[in-house]
Amino acid sequence: MLTQLPRRKFLAGSVTALSLSTAGCAAEEGAAEEPNNSQQTPSWRDTINTWLDNHESKEQEALNQFNDGSDAYESEDYSRAYMHFQKARKRYDDLNSAVENKADEYEEGTNTREGFQLLVQYYWRMTEASAARENAAFAMPDEPIEAESQLERASDHLDEANRLKENFRNKMNYGTSTSG
Repeated sequence: MLTQLPRRKFLAGSVTALSLSTAGCAAEEGAAEEPNNSQQTPSWRDTINTWLDNHESKEQEALNQFNDGSDAYESEDYSRAYMHFQKARKRYDDLNSAVENKADEYEEGTNTREGFQLLVQYYWRMTEASAARENAAFAMPDEPIEAESQLERASDHLDEANRLKENFRNKMNYGTSTSG
């Protein structure tokens, strides 16, 4: 019966991660038309969207591993869940390192830096959520209380990742981030 408690907690708190690159990071609508000049510096939105486009397959791979881990955990296949969450954690960590390096190329206070910094925070949260779920899968079925604790930790990180994702979308769509 103890093994059912963490599983129910997992199912109740399960949040499916969404890919930022397919989440609609559209260029600003209603912006004044600028002349098409091939020597023109790309906008900060274009710079960020280009980075996302270049890393889309890596992000999709991380997302797929995370979702496959969630499916395996729900099916009580904890060893398979552990493997998928471990792969997701490594891929999100790689994305986090890559975007952190990119953010360092821009000056503090610029929209480009702020946009990349939101991605740094998002990928860090997804890395931590993956690690917590990895730990939960490792703990099951022998340590259901530890697994439950790790699932709560993962849920907290996923909630924060979703908030950061919303801030990122607002920044990309309106040029500002929301506080909170």
